Amino acid sequence: MKSKSFKKLTAVLLSVLLMFSMCIPVLTVSAAELPSGTVLYLKPNSNWTMSNARFALYVFGSSGNAWANMSDEDGDGYYVGTVPEGNWTNVIFCRMNPSATANNWNNKWNQTADLEVPDGMNCYTVKSGTWDKGGGTWSLYGSDTPTDPIETEPTTEKVIIEGDPDSYYLFGYIDGANYACEEDADNAGEYKFVDGKVDVTFEQDSYVAVKMGDNSKWYMTDGWLGTTVDTAVLYDTADLGTTANKLYVPAGTYTLKLIENADGTLTLTYGDEDPSSPDEPTTDPVETDPIETEPVAVDYYLFGYINGANYGCEEDYANMGDYKFVDGTLTVTFEEAGYIGVKTTDNANWYMTDGWAGIVTEVTLYNTSVLDATADKLMVPAGEVTFTLVVNDDDTLTLSYTAEELPTIPEPETDPTTETDPSEETDPTDPAETEYVLFGYINGANYGCEEDYATIGDYKFVDGTLTATFEEDSYVAVKTSDNAGWYMTDDWQGEVTEVTLYNTSVLGETANKLYIPGGVEVTFTLVVNDDDTLTLSYVAEEEPTTEPTTEPEPTIPAEGVSIYGDINLTLTDDGEGTYTGRVDLDEGTYTFRVSEEGTAMCNGSSFTDMIYNIPYYSEFKAATTLNVSGGRYTFTYVASTNCLTVKYKPYSELVEIFGDINVELVKGSGSVFTGSARLEAGSYNFRINEMGTQMCFGYTFDDHVYKIVYNADWTSATTFNANGGLYSFKYDTETNELTVQHTAEGVGDVRIFGDIELNLIKDYGTLYSVTTTLTAGTYQFRVDELGTTYCNGSSFTESIYQIAYSSDWKSATTFNVEDGKYTFRYDTSTHQLTVLYAPLEQKVSIFGDIELELTNSTGTLYTGTVTLEAGTYAFRVDEFGITMCFGGTYTDTMSYVTYSSDFSSATTFNATGGDYTFTYNTETNRLSVSYVAA
Repeated sequence: MKSKSFKKLTAVLLSVLLMFSMCIPVLTVSAAELPSGTVLYLKPNSNWTMSNARFALYVFGSSGNAWANMSDEDGDGYYVGTVPEGNWTNVIFCRMNPSATANNWNNKWNQTADLEVPDGMNCYTVKSGTWDKGGGTWSLYGSDTPTDPIETEPTTEKVIIEGDPDSYYLFGYIDGANYACEEDADNAGEYKFVDGKVDVTFEQDSYVAVKMGDNSKWYMTDGWLGTTVDTAVLYDTADLGTTANKLYVPAGTYTLKLIENADGTLTLTYGDEDPSSPDEPTTDPVETDPIETEPVAVDYYLFGYINGANYGCEEDYANMGDYKFVDGTLTVTFEEAGYIGVKTTDNANWYMTDGWAGIVTEVTLYNTSVLDATADKLMVPAGEVTFTLVVNDDDTLTLSYTAEELPTIPEPETDPTTETDPSEETDPTDPAETEYVLFGYINGANYGCEEDYATIGDYKFVDGTLTATFEEDSYVAVKTSDNAGWYMTDDWQGEVTEVTLYNTSVLGETANKLYIPGGVEVTFTLVVNDDDTLTLSYVAEEEPTTEPTTEPEPTIPAEGVSIYGDINLTLTDDGEGTYTGRVDLDEGTYTFRVSEEGTAMCNGSSFTDMIYNIPYYSEFKAATTLNVSGGRYTFTYVASTNCLTVKYKPYSELVEIFGDINVELVKGSGSVFTGSARLEAGSYNFRINEMGTQMCFGYTFDDHVYKIVYNADWTSATTFNANGGLYSFKYDTETNELTVQHTAEGVGDVRIFGDIELNLIKDYGTLYSVTTTLTAGTYQFRVDELGTTYCNGSSFTESIYQIAYSSDWKSATTFNVEDGKYTFRYDTSTHQLTVLYAPLEQKVSIFGDIELELTNSTGTLYTGTVTLEAGTYAFRVDEFGITMCFGGTYTDTMSYVTYSSDFSSATTFNATGGDYTFTYNTETNRLSVSYVAA
């Protein structure tokens, strides 16, 4: 079982790997005295776009305040400024708009001592008040030699900067809810652009724009750009009116890129779905396409903590480096021991171990997209090392190495059990005393381990005791002061006060640490045992409390998977170990735990409205706190990873059918929401919840509803008499119109849905098919097979031949078509889809189970007669290449039924046998059928 993995020996670097975070443009200088005439050099890092930036220095002290412009006159990348005449104690670096000058900012800021930056100014300070040596996005020097920063004294004045005004963040309608906008405007959010990029995974189609971290500026598109563009120019909303809009981004995984333009606008782009996504094939997963293409070569490279520094990761992530595998092998000579993983060309995929593997020579590396904080690296020794890399079929790698000397814990120079000759006299020597120190995840950072392993630190045991106070909850273990021996727990022991520590040379990935509460004084006691183990215990000034003691704990449900506590919700298994349930919650604070087959699973954190893939543990006891804004909450628990996700849809965005029929409708195009349900034959009463408002129409319908207007002033429920089968609901929130289409029982077991909505009709056995007309364009669709979604994320043009679909994949098929007729055929036994193309014909015909071409009889009337045996037939109408539908059920005759291209369901026709005459009016789109019995 995975434990608190961020406590493991090297797990903290995961955030470095996944985010590659860089410092924000922040710098201040405070000195006892800053002499006038001092020349200051500003060096922006090379990965920052400087097309529209100007810089200035703001100095203040006993002489008042003044500005000094900075410029890069010789084009060498250094912006130079000279401190003006006067007695100055402080200087602040500012990035200015192209049209601004230093002096015209004095009306916003004219002060001598207050370091707080006014709103709207891109000026920055840091609390330390010391000169930056160059580790951030900006570096400011007292000379043009980056290794010689000016020696200054730190300021004692407290500096507080609200927000992060020079950083850009995504906002918008993301994953089905408003995010960082409207009522959530104060939330800057998690989608922060770093070096002009942000990696995102959208589970639903989303609509996004960009804002500054302090909400000082919002950037949106000038009008709606449609769903086929992947690049947009964003304008300051202060310059836009009602045309302000957002960029559409379909569901998937992307790297969004942002560029600052010289005219004050931004350019936002997103690329194709990330090929590293484990859910999707990026090419046909079954090699059946007759078009042969050359496979794209993928190269593999080492990255990690190499020769005493990060290499190819963190701030150096763009560097692919020299450690490239050739035919699966690589030989390297390391100057010192290091910690490594593997990545692929263009940084597309990163592979690491699942937790600390110990000192071993072979590991399995997993794609970090499926890991969380357990991601770690393999320790390798100094000297010549030969690596072997094997690429496995399950998107894992096997990495092994051989070396002259393995990184093992040094053995004693002599064997204490070896007999010695007492006659051999030797000079007695005092044995060297072993000193022990703490290491681990202390005060929010690695201390004395991984990249900081050489640090011995201040936490040294004296006569077996040590007293310390940690600012935050921490996780510790013990090593010797020469780094020769490392001692950790054998797996996570829970929140206890005493543990046994084992030499990590005998541990593998179970190696873990001891939890220590923050904010209290802790006294440690260390006992060295004879079997090369240690006993580590502590006494805290006050014991940490994680559970309320005034109220009894709620009873744990004994079976299944459920949420219990203030929220009580039974979760339903999808058959593959994922459990889901929905509940409506009013505004308030709720605490809960997860019951997994009678075992309480806990995570004592606090969340607001949403939780994303957070691990739960049986060792933890504290309940989760969920601060609820009010709305519908969907809980999803994955038993294999013990991870919980909670998605939130506010009442103001919820559209649903409720009553005897309960269907949540999903936003389609514009103001239209759609959904479907299978109903047995019977009578149902329902109303509509439109974004928190009850909409009603107290009338009775038989099997169909067509564009009936619902009203909030009415209260009576709709009565719906269903014959049984699949029913599609379509509701327009702008016109308040409801349409319900019916597909007979047995029809629609297999559906195409998305940009193309089709119910496939069972031919025989496991084969389903339907023919439809499509106009030229690009469509995306998935397959619904008996209620399960099947996908293939590839792209096709005009035809598809026996392509396999899978329920494990999530991305929609992209289908590029010309005007014409398309026949979709699907086999439920093999999950294979075939699509055949035929050009449009200018005729009127009946097609499906009945194939009949109608001839023009008079004016707009087209007729034809066909002999049918007794049986049930499904058909549609082809009107000059356009498919016209009406999903009703009829027996032997039809009387002027109006067909529409907006409908997709086939007509079900029960024939008793005889000659049937079909008459279709192309002006009114009405069809009638008469018959003469056999």
